This record gives sequence, C-alpha cells and structure tokens, in this order.
Amino acid sequence: AAACFAWPMDDARALAIRLLSENRARIAAGTRRLGAKLEPRFESIPSEVSEASITGLLRDLEHFLRTDDAAPLASTVRATVRLRRHVGFSAADFAVFSHAYLPIIRKVFLQSGELPLPALRAFDQVENAVLPVMARLLSDFALAGLAALDDEGDDTQPSLASPRGDRLANPFLSLSVDEELTDPGRLPQKKGSLP
Repeated sequence: AAACFAWPMDDARALAIRLLSENRARIAAGTRRLGAKLEPRFESIPSEVSEASITGLLRDLEHFLRTDDAAPLASTVRATVRLRRHVGFSAADFAVFSHAYLPIIRKVFLQSGELPLPALRAFDQVENAVLPVMARLLSDFALAGLAALDDEGDDTQPSLASPRGDRLANPFLSLSVDEELTDPGRLPQKKGSLP
C-alpha cells in the first residue's frame, strides 16, 4: 500500500524544473526583497539589476537540474563573486543574502497549485542542488578577498579546487538533505530484533 504514495525522483526533478521556469520572475523579485531585508546593503543595487542576476542564477539552476551540466552555473557563480567583490560587498554580505533563495522558492512551490507533497519533493530537488552551490560561492567569495580567482577570464569551468586546497571536489554535485537526517545509529528497531 505504501508504494502507491511513492513519487519518483525523476518526476520531482521535472516538477522542480517546471516550477522554477514558470515562476522565475516571481522568485527573483521575492528573493531580492527578502535578501534586501536580511542585508540592507543590497538595497543599493537597482532592483532590475538584482532581479536579472537572480533570474540568471535560476535559469542556470534549471539547466543544471535538467542536464547535470554545471558549466553555466559555475560561470554565473564566478561572475557574481567577481562583480560583488568589485563593488565592495564582502562574503558576509552575500552569506546573509544567500539565505533568501530557498524560503522564497519553497513558498512559491507550495503556492503553485500542485499538491503539497509533490511540491515539497520538487523543492527538495532544488535544495539539494542549491546548498552546495551556495557553499561554493561563499568559499570562492572568501578566497577572492585573499587572492585573485584562478583564470579570472575563464568563466566556463567550475573551480574544482577545495577551499582547503587538499583535494579536488565538484562543488555542484547535488546532495540529499534526507540522507543527512538519517542517522544509521538511530534507525528504528524492527519488532523482534535485538538492539
């Protein structure tokens, strides 16, 4: 009986892509407004410039969810880091603003007219992709204050260097928040099994 409630991941990802695409302008406007409330320095950026930047990131996120191709998203992330650094923003400013994306996307997905469970599963797909991107953007932003970004003229490739410099890692791989909430040591015991 439980199998009839299953929502395949491919369907959740497809719904996420569609909802992002259909609501891109609304998400961008909401993210800009919430972001400026969280970090007032962003009010100094004209709304059309800020929303265009957010829209570009959302478009590249859709592409990443559709194809697993991180190059456009990496290019946007690096350009954003460079531009914000150039006009005097710090990693701390952007860290605060970055918290505006996911609550707005979740709210828009839940208001989309889709059933709540499929909408939340679609949101999970976005969240699992966005968290590593934001982490990497903030790492690159912090590193940019210490040294110039490697190959600043090359915005086509994601930076694969670990911020710690000790290993290579693709910062644009999706993760699973559900997996992080599942502690193998705390799984419920089956009836009749020994602890």
